[in-house]
Amino acid sequence: MKQLITPIAIFLFGSIASAQSKVCYSLEEAKKAPRQVKELHLTNSPLTVIDTNFNQFTALEILDLSYNPILEVSEGVSIPSLKELNLAHASYNPWKIGSIGKAFPNLEHLNLSSNQLSFIWSGLQSLYNLTRLDISDNNLIDIPVEMMYLSNLRELNVSKNEIKLQANELGALWSLEKLDISDNSGLSTNNLILSIAESKHLKNLAIDGDELTSKSIQMLSNMNLERLELSDVRKPVGINFTRFTGIRKVALTHSPNWLSPETTAEFDNVPEIELTASSIAPGLDKLKSLSVLVLNDIDEAQIPKLYPLKKLQVLDVSKTSFTKEHIATLKQELPTTRIITGNAEEVTANMLANKVEPIIQIPAKSVTIQSDVACTISEKNVSLAIPENAFLDSEGKPYKGKVNVELTVYDDAIQTALAGIPMAFTDNNQQELFASNGMLKFEAKGENNETLQPNPANLIQASVGNLQPQNPGGLYAFNAQNSQWNTISTTVNTSNTNARLQRAIDSINRLDLKNLIPRVYNDRIFALYPKFSRWDRTEISLFSQFIPAQPNGMAVTHNRSNAMGKLMTKQQWVIDTIVSKEMKKQLKVMKKETNAWHHKKFRSRDSKKFIPRLINRLTIEPDPGHDNYRLNFRYRDSLVSLPVALAGNSNKQIQRNTQKFHSGVKQAKTADKKEEQKYQNSLEEQVKLAENSLRERLITIETARINNPQAGNNWLVNPNQLNFGLTNFGLINCDFFQRNKPDYSIFAANKLKDQNGNAHKVPETVISIDPAMNFYMETASIHGIRCFKSTILVFNLGEKKIGISKPQKGESTVSDIFLIDITDKSPAEISQAILSI
Repeated sequence: MKQLITPIAIFLFGSIASAQSKVCYSLEEAKKAPRQVKELHLTNSPLTVIDTNFNQFTALEILDLSYNPILEVSEGVSIPSLKELNLAHASYNPWKIGSIGKAFPNLEHLNLSSNQLSFIWSGLQSLYNLTRLDISDNNLIDIPVEMMYLSNLRELNVSKNEIKLQANELGALWSLEKLDISDNSGLSTNNLILSIAESKHLKNLAIDGDELTSKSIQMLSNMNLERLELSDVRKPVGINFTRFTGIRKVALTHSPNWLSPETTAEFDNVPEIELTASSIAPGLDKLKSLSVLVLNDIDEAQIPKLYPLKKLQVLDVSKTSFTKEHIATLKQELPTTRIITGNAEEVTANMLANKVEPIIQIPAKSVTIQSDVACTISEKNVSLAIPENAFLDSEGKPYKGKVNVELTVYDDAIQTALAGIPMAFTDNNQQELFASNGMLKFEAKGENNETLQPNPANLIQASVGNLQPQNPGGLYAFNAQNSQWNTISTTVNTSNTNARLQRAIDSINRLDLKNLIPRVYNDRIFALYPKFSRWDRTEISLFSQFIPAQPNGMAVTHNRSNAMGKLMTKQQWVIDTIVSKEMKKQLKVMKKETNAWHHKKFRSRDSKKFIPRLINRLTIEPDPGHDNYRLNFRYRDSLVSLPVALAGNSNKQIQRNTQKFHSGVKQAKTADKKEEQKYQNSLEEQVKLAENSLRERLITIETARINNPQAGNNWLVNPNQLNFGLTNFGLINCDFFQRNKPDYSIFAANKLKDQNGNAHKVPETVISIDPAMNFYMETASIHGIRCFKSTILVFNLGEKKIGISKPQKGESTVSDIFLIDITDKSPAEISQAILSI
């Protein structure tokens, strides 16, 4: 799991750090000073409700609740300061989330990815300030119409869904800068491009790239794109990128045959290419401007195809499985190319030998107990149930007398890393690094300081808080004699399944789901065609289209015929005022943007293929004060009101048209009123059926998920306790192997400069810590440092001083650090200070 940590400047440390805005990783820590909490990361916590207890965090800006079974946002929740909310992997559906807009009115970033959503709640349009929305990796079949009203949206990710319609709503997002709508097999890419072709701010676009027509390519070249990602390209790309004035990067994903000798010249203006699960095509060395090549998930058999790229400036292979032998060969074949790698050779020898030099010592909890008396010892998130006669002496006999036990808990990635706790596992020369689900150290000594061993007949029962339940792990014991881990068990037991299931069902049954049932609003969509005259007369023709949605068990639909809309399009109108140059220009833009409806071939096509949702909610109301009408509608995200009158060649004809229209209005309003009444009569029954269907679906999904957590989606496992018997004393590890590929790599500069402007020599090693994964590695500072979004770099500068850096993707080198003096500071204080930077 990865999460974003935003750097926060502080002046210095210790008691001062606690008075500054804080980053917290538990509710207990956050509640100590709730008004100072700016970031709250509660991943993998057993939270099902965002309730009013969160209101105490009045300065909270970032709330990360990913990997939580969130089902509800309670009434009364209000955090106006919140800017970012992460509900990725939260549950199959964050159902009672319609009150998000009310609870978090200033929300800017929202992540709902990987929740198997089949629809989005109907309150999406209330998030007026939203700039970034991620709803990728779900089961959406269309884009919610409410998304049209997110006028400030800059980034949108709807990839890996099942969108089958044209997604015309995207054409109304005029501020959009980044869009990923790839991997939606039922979507017509050519129709999609038609919808977004007029998006002037769109810079970064990811789409399915196969079967693009020449017209679509022409529209793409007229856009202001800087990065274009094409997925599933099965034949050479037919796009001439020399016609793209601003293109900087082209990415190919799952594209085996994207380049041919005949098309190499078309890439001459592209300086950077990124290939993911795609072929390294012959002819790359012929691309004149290519200077950066990024490879993701590339088969090592393709490595020889890289050798001709002698002019390449940067080759990023950090997200490949290339071995150190492959890297060595690449460096030999491409001596002038900077190669960014992510292989295990960058891990220091001390790291692999489990002998990392400690910077701090984590204190142990010391307790004296009687060997013949059962007791329980607890520390942090660990509880040990010690039965009678749980210890053996050196002769293997039950020990009688006092026992001095020490329990050390490692539940903080930063403290674990700074303490140099061994995290490397070697088996059959295969080197792996652990990421911690939970770790403890238990030692027992007798009255004469003799070492005691566990009694197999009366094992101590350990219950450890599962730090990462989405990653099932094994159980390991550390052998201090050879500095190696030994496998005790490949799995660790969890508990309380029945209780968890009952709590989940009770929670679902208590939910009021009526307001969560999606409503499909079928607004009649209009196109406006002005016709200008030399005599300041501007006629308007209206065209419209209406698509009734089919009701189903999960949605309530408005299937009204909208007779008023039909009537308005039968009339010819004239703007009843002098049209200024600015208004005339605006009318021309409206006509251009809906021009496709002017052609019969579009109007005669399947109505679902082209709906330019630009002009909607159009009404015509009488304006007695001026003896005419007012034409009101929404265009893009603005309200437009024009004075209009019925057109005609003579006053008599105008009078007849007006009388006829008046009569038609009465009939249309009567018909619409009947349709409205008919709908209202069926609404309650529809809602009831949909609510029951939704509740049954929730219970079914939750039951399957809890009863069989290993099937399909391991990340959906609720947080719980890990339970096992202590068959070994010493360092016990409930971990799994960290095999996530890094997001990016970064190098250390020749000198490090702290916040006071003082320079420091770069140490030989740097510790790379990921607090989200409870994972760390020590890297030689001369190598590329593998980083994730939440990575923290720690440089040991000696004399009880450490330098901290939180690099961001896009940086090439680390030169600026924040200096921390750790003299006389506890591990918890050091960890808190690092997170507060």
